Amino acid sequence: MRSSILIAAPFAILACAGSGASMPEPGTPLDADNLDVRREQAAQPFAVYSGFSDSARVAVRTQSQWNEIWARVAGNATPPPEAPEIDFATEMVIVAAMGTRPTGGFAIRIDRVARRANTVWVEVTSSSPGSGCMTSASLTAPVDLVVTQKTTGKVVFVERSEVRNC
Repeated sequence: MRSSILIAAPFAILACAGSGASMPEPGTPLDADNLDVRREQAAQPFAVYSGFSDSARVAVRTQSQWNEIWARVAGNATPPPEAPEIDFATEMVIVAAMGTRPTGGFAIRIDRVARRANTVWVEVTSSSPGSGCMTSASLTAPVDLVVTQKTTGKVVFVERSEVRNC
């Protein structure tokens, strides 16, 4: 009886984590303050067809860096969309790119941006389609971005991955 309780306890904790309970991601301090974020689109990943062939996590703090990153975010769109206006005196852009994937159904999402002292934690979830999912037969390169308060400190990315079953 005692061993079954010890075995069941971790699953009970995991069940709570998936039920909407607010549990911080590993690596993010419990006392970190959430930073306000602005999404340039609806509350969904920014783009599926970016020009990021490799995975990337970037804190963009200057206009010149933004110009370079935006060219990759825009990918092969014709005509390329104009870059959102960013006030780099007070703001920075957090970018999370998944890199090229062989089919549709992949996504990346910035879930939370939090700060404690002079360090910013960015929680990122990478999603892949389950084996039973129908996906498009085209290469994709998902990317997400948010605009937040500018900081000069270190930015730490906390990674999580999930498989979505259809």
